[in-house]
Amino acid sequence: GTHWRLDGHLNFKGAPGAVTPHALTAWPSKPLLAVQGGRLKDWTALAGAVAGRPLLELLPQAYAETWDVLRTQWQIDEGALSYFKESDGFSGALLDIGMRGTLPVPAFAMSLTYDAELDALPFPPPQERIPHAWGETEGFLWPFLGEAFLIAAAPSGPRYIFTSQEPLMAPMLEAAAEAEPLSGTAWLLDADLAGLAEQAETLLIRAAEHELLPRRNARDVENDILPALRALALVGDLRLEITPDAEGYAFTGGFVGKREAQ
Repeated sequence: GTHWRLDGHLNFKGAPGAVTPHALTAWPSKPLLAVQGGRLKDWTALAGAVAGRPLLELLPQAYAETWDVLRTQWQIDEGALSYFKESDGFSGALLDIGMRGTLPVPAFAMSLTYDAELDALPFPPPQERIPHAWGETEGFLWPFLGEAFLIAAAPSGPRYIFTSQEPLMAPMLEAAAEAEPLSGTAWLLDADLAGLAEQAETLLIRAAEHELLPRRNARDVENDILPALRALALVGDLRLEITPDAEGYAFTGGFVGKREAQ
């Protein structure tokens, strides 16, 4: 059951009206972070409301610069991306974070409802797609940053499934086939705080070793940051139901499965 409850309301001008979701609620492994329901644009707006500034401004500089390069190289415009932002039934999950050199490479999956054939997707560019099949399900790969980080896409019932690595697609399709759709108007947010804390600790230690943290070395990270992360890991998992309304976002839920300190 819930150990600590969280109930409240986030006032946010311009919050969207409630959208009846048909989101995917199953993943092949426990996600570090998962959001389910609504549209992609709703979640980016919510994240911006919590952070106090647009979501893209929160990206590390390396990711922001990479996105600018990709957007220019592939001639990506807002019109091409509007399909993904507006589609209902959005679900997204961060499943893992690996390292390639000093760059974190997230493994993620997402799904959204669709009303067109896979070939009709406005993005990525059709000439850059590599046809690929998982069993009898046909889709495509888009290796825009090599094998470590590509986009795999395939249909599953009323949804498109997208993953950031090809091996993730088969278990995602299996999970999607067995999943019950999310019902009601509330969105869901699930966070594995212990898993996120462990991943953050690994990333911070690696960044400190390569002198990538301003005015902080490995000792600073060990003394000032890691104790807080390790304490966070003891809180348990966070689960919230979020309902958008005319004034912002109402939320209810809390922390579950609190761990014992070792």
